[in-house]
Amino acid sequence: MMMRLRIRLRRNNRVGGGGVFAVAVLLAVVVIALLAGAQAQDVDCSTEPDNTPCDDGSSLTDNDRCQGGSCVGVCRRYEFNGQCLSSCPSGYVEDTNTCSELHEECGSHCLDCADNGKSCARCQRSKYLEDGECRDECSIKSSSGENSFRTETNPYGRYCNTPPPTETVLSETVIIGIAAGGGALVLLIVCVVVYITCDRRRSRLRLELDAEDDNTPHRQPSTRSDTESIALSTFPPPPEFSDNTSVFATASSPSGVSDKQKKKWQKTVRRLSQSQALDATTMDISAQTQHIIDNMHTATLDASTAQHVFARLAEMRHDRALYFVLLKDMQRRQKKKAGQHQSTERYDRLIADLTIVLQLFQQSKSNRTFPVDCMRLLDWAQSTLDKYVSARAAKMGATVESSES
Repeated sequence: MMMRLRIRLRRNNRVGGGGVFAVAVLLAVVVIALLAGAQAQDVDCSTEPDNTPCDDGSSLTDNDRCQGGSCVGVCRRYEFNGQCLSSCPSGYVEDTNTCSELHEECGSHCLDCADNGKSCARCQRSKYLEDGECRDECSIKSSSGENSFRTETNPYGRYCNTPPPTETVLSETVIIGIAAGGGALVLLIVCVVVYITCDRRRSRLRLELDAEDDNTPHRQPSTRSDTESIALSTFPPPPEFSDNTSVFATASSPSGVSDKQKKKWQKTVRRLSQSQALDATTMDISAQTQHIIDNMHTATLDASTAQHVFARLAEMRHDRALYFVLLKDMQRRQKKKAGQHQSTERYDRLIADLTIVLQLFQQSKSNRTFPVDCMRLLDWAQSTLDKYVSARAAKMGATVESSES
């Protein structure tokens, strides 16, 4: 028993010694603080350098230092008009460590206005800004059910996060794509309409050139041979040749055709030629026609005469497509008569003359070899084409009128 009592007394002595030491340290700290405070209270900042510890006498400031001859402390509460206050005056709210004025004209609890006072840009600390208004909660919540917002520190404010864009909102790229697609579709429709219109005109002209009207068959050549009378390069025209015996003056062709109708038909043929519908047309010369051309008499002209011929060809070359149409029509007539087992000699002569004229259009200026009586051949070609255009223009006008009626 005596041994246990001694051990307890020793332990109590150790504990009591530790407590005495702690009390001594605390008293030392208090004494040092009192001495420092007394020393700070005794500091005159007007005579001390800056950053010297001092005491401005306010319990709301910390870390008082001499600045510019005055004792300045860091406000631990709210600064207002150069003073450190424990609370803000009426009409002002706590804003970090300052007092800020409320702008109720922009909405309740609003600190900063936007849109010329129509909405709020920043709210007081306890509110959230959403859609220009200060609210108690945000409409968007996090997965845990908390308000979804972000915090700005300079100046302080809490701002609700905006919802993500919905799938129904079209982006600018999608709108541009739709507009471009619509424009391309409209352009495609216009192109198709133009193509169909041109194709119909082309088909109608091809029908005029390639098909013979069953109601108006061509008049058979008479004893005085219409084609023979106008084949100048191989057979001179007889004295009795007149305009009324032209192979193109069929019974169905009216005697009077206006210049407007002629120009319309010529324009249609030239447009068809530009669309390459006639460019592919070949002269398709038969062996008999080629034999006539090879046996035609030619002569080499002097430079002055050749220049005159080339000038005339340049004037006529504008109607080159029309001469192709005329040649094709004569070839069709020739094939029709051959199918009926009739003589095609007269058409061979006519086709030979037309072929020579078309070949002259392509002749080089260095080549001065021309058919004998070349200018008379060109005059015949021009006159023949004029008669042919008149007949075709009248026929096309009658076809259009009947289709419209």
